Amino acid sequence: MLNDVIGDLLPSAFAVALSPIPIVAVVLVLGAPTARTAGPAFALGWIGGLLAVSIIVVIVLGVGSDPDSDDPGISWLKVAIGILFLAMATNQWKKRPKEGQEPEMPKWMATIDTATPPNAAVLGAPLSGANPSRPAPARRQTPRRRPRHPVSGALAWPS
Repeated sequence: MLNDVIGDLLPSAFAVALSPIPIVAVVLVLGAPTARTAGPAFALGWIGGLLAVSIIVVIVLGVGSDPDSDDPGISWLKVAIGILFLAMATNQWKKRPKEGQEPEMPKWMATIDTATPPNAAVLGAPLSGANPSRPAPARRQTPRRRPRHPVSGALAWPS
């Protein structure tokens, strides 16, 4: 029961944790000395990233995938991704700055100030494509089925 709740909330928590990253990148691009040329290139890269994710989702999931099917491969993929994230978190924890030491600015943030338009476009594509705060644009959203009463067959809750 609790595992189901954690499993349902974990993707949303992950999305909330990563959602400020694209906003930071946009602010840094717009505040850079080359913002007049890098800004539109970043926007084109952003649109290209969204388009790429849409195409990949349609190809991988297909138009007629069944959202209610239980595929053991997907369950194992979730376990593998969870283990990968735990390993990455452990690695980040070991690399944290010592007390009193000034933390380094991430390399991608340091390069934005001097970003040329092609670099800004290359930065915009993965930030939009990997932005977890919203579902993929091409993803088919299917409503959940409402449960019915086992005896009467009436809906379990009113609409």
